[in-house]
Amino acid sequence: MRIGLIGYRRHSARILGLLAGFDEVSDVAVFHPDPAKLAGVDLAAIHPGARPTSDTDDLLRQDAVLITSPTQTHVPYIEELIDGVPYLFCEKPPAATQAEVERLRALEEAKKSRIHFNFNYRFSTLGKKAREVIDSGRLGRPLHFDFASAHGLAFKPGFKDDWRAKPLGPLFGIFGNVGIHYVDLCLWLLGDLEDVRLSESRSSTETQTADSASAFLRFRGGATAAIFTSYAAPFVNQARLVFNDGFLTLEDGRVRLFTPRETFDSNGLFATPPATDLLETTSREYFDRSLRESLAYFLAVASSGGAFEERDFDLAMRSNAVILSTTTR
Repeated sequence: MRIGLIGYRRHSARILGLLAGFDEVSDVAVFHPDPAKLAGVDLAAIHPGARPTSDTDDLLRQDAVLITSPTQTHVPYIEELIDGVPYLFCEKPPAATQAEVERLRALEEAKKSRIHFNFNYRFSTLGKKAREVIDSGRLGRPLHFDFASAHGLAFKPGFKDDWRAKPLGPLFGIFGNVGIHYVDLCLWLLGDLEDVRLSESRSSTETQTADSASAFLRFRGGATAAIFTSYAAPFVNQARLVFNDGFLTLEDGRVRLFTPRETFDSNGLFATPPATDLLETTSREYFDRSLRESLAYFLAVASSGGAFEERDFDLAMRSNAVILSTTTR
């Protein structure tokens, strides 16, 4: 397959490196509108088939294009490319404003079926196991999901010049940038959202906006979720998903299942259920695994001439809209 990749630094470079692991991806045209930005960048060191381009027509000749550029460019690129490129992969969030969300919702169904939004936590080990136990009913009803994601960026020298330290809008703050992963995962697993309450705080002098956020979500089926995200704390990557008859945990890159509820100690008192290890790796590899799974899904559908699920497109719009409409209370 011939792939176009819009973006070349940081997360884009990570995606390019992961594409090197797919034999079917022979050529990657790495695009930036300013050729000077790509000058001197050794793309082939990341993917042997990568080459620079600043020609939009070059993108239109690809079998698929991956949009990994800043959020405010997503919808303009989708609208520019959707009529000419067979398949589009777009990083989260899909859109920068509610008006852009509505423009995406107004696309013809045939066009929507050719777009995959990279909410890769749905492809994580924790997400896939939670989906499995919910669908099977094995652990009963979901009761409460708890997530914590943090690292100490806000105290790094020079962070005040980083876009994440500036008040650019809800999608660019800590809850929008990081919390959207967990909002989307909860919507995917727990269904319709009834209410969300957000509290934000700032503890670093390097930021002009909130560097920590706590959100509490209530779902129509009765389940709840708590999401804590921060740029002002030690590294944390944890989750606990509680069901009637057990719970799933994530600790860095370790995922475990605890069940059954009817577990007792020698005194006949309730005790922590025995654990089954589902995965043990690093936090970085855990995240990269979910990215690879999302990419693999996209490439499989694109190479077979298939279609992406309408419900996945709609869910991406809902997740985007939740962040845009949520304000501190």
